[in-house]
Amino acid sequence: MKYMGLDFGTSNSVAGFGIDQEVSVVPIDDQGKGVMPSTLFYHTDLETYFFGNTANNMHKIGTSGRYLKSLKSILGSSLQNHQTRIGSKEIPLTQLIAIYINNIKNKVEAHYNSPIDSVVAGRPVFYSNVSREVDKASERAYEDILRSIGFKNILFEYEPIAAAYSYEQDLQEETLALIVDLGGGTSDFSLVRLHPKIDKKERAQNILGYHSVHVAGDDFDREVNLATIMTHLGYKKNMDNGRPVPHWIYTELSTWEKINLFMQNNSNHMLLDELTKQQKNKVDFINLKYVVDNQLPYYLLGASEQVKIGLSGDNEIHKEIKLFNPAINIQWNIDQFNNAINHLSEKIIQALEETLRQGGVTPKDVRTIFFTGGTSQIPLIRDRILSLCSQSKVIEGDTFSSVGHGLTLKARELFA
Repeated sequence: MKYMGLDFGTSNSVAGFGIDQEVSVVPIDDQGKGVMPSTLFYHTDLETYFFGNTANNMHKIGTSGRYLKSLKSILGSSLQNHQTRIGSKEIPLTQLIAIYINNIKNKVEAHYNSPIDSVVAGRPVFYSNVSREVDKASERAYEDILRSIGFKNILFEYEPIAAAYSYEQDLQEETLALIVDLGGGTSDFSLVRLHPKIDKKERAQNILGYHSVHVAGDDFDREVNLATIMTHLGYKKNMDNGRPVPHWIYTELSTWEKINLFMQNNSNHMLLDELTKQQKNKVDFINLKYVVDNQLPYYLLGASEQVKIGLSGDNEIHKEIKLFNPAINIQWNIDQFNNAINHLSEKIIQALEETLRQGGVTPKDVRTIFFTGGTSQIPLIRDRILSLCSQSKVIEGDTFSSVGHGLTLKARELFA
């Protein structure tokens, strides 16, 4: 039987294919890569969609169209039932998710010249930290999306549990592992007793705890953007009447999944016009209006993302934004980065501690920490986790593919 494992991620996506006992990660990106950015671009003139790195490149060179990123964050949020304008039509945001995932499905089927209707799809431990009802509604919405594109046999697995399956393949002895899956939209943890010879039918009793918080890489992008670029565009400044400029404007323009809705709301453009007219010192507001009028918030947030990535490996970074005269120069160091994200790191550590509490263990009982996901590379987060679990052995999973590989292994258990 043929089956698929699908890791539709906030920042990147991975798909695995299996036939009987053989499984592999499929090159789904147009550049032949197994990891594809979770982005799409609607080309206005061609009236068609492009995906992944191709979508990113079209956006970077200023192609006429609509660019969307972090679509997964729609699930579990207030945007789940919203629509957005694509070309001349209003399209549900969930339909755009379907278009993106259908592209992945088509590529896997074309690669193996075979239809696929069975899938194990990854999901965060919690789509929403608001309520169980919202979380269940989000999973149902995701299932409806998968059925709409032709999947018939659909099962879900928590993403940190799937990462555990991937890690388990290389084990020689039993271990108590803390799986740390830090992505773009959520930070997910699972505490699992692993061994390659554990009876798969009894696996549930070996999952000792799991927890999640809706804080991850996209939130760090937002905080960097607010602390660096947006301060040059009026953020945290006062208007001539002494009142602060509304902070929500800058927050929405610094949140990947909210940018498009802000840009499409005519009242927001009118508000920026009024703000600019009312101020004697107009430079910041003129620059802000220029950014919005020229569809540049994604560009600025992307620059902030590069600052985040740079400070995950270096102690200092310099970036010049040449959209303005004079240009905006960002000279940031690791201490400034840590200060900007420290309040978010606290929420991530609380989720980790809750996972250990569920399992009835202390940090010293954890024998292995398995890291996966791009946000796991951020020094402050790693240092805090390793400080808490100081006696644990550290294993580095494939930063982007571990979950997708594990989901495909789970699909093999169920469908092969």
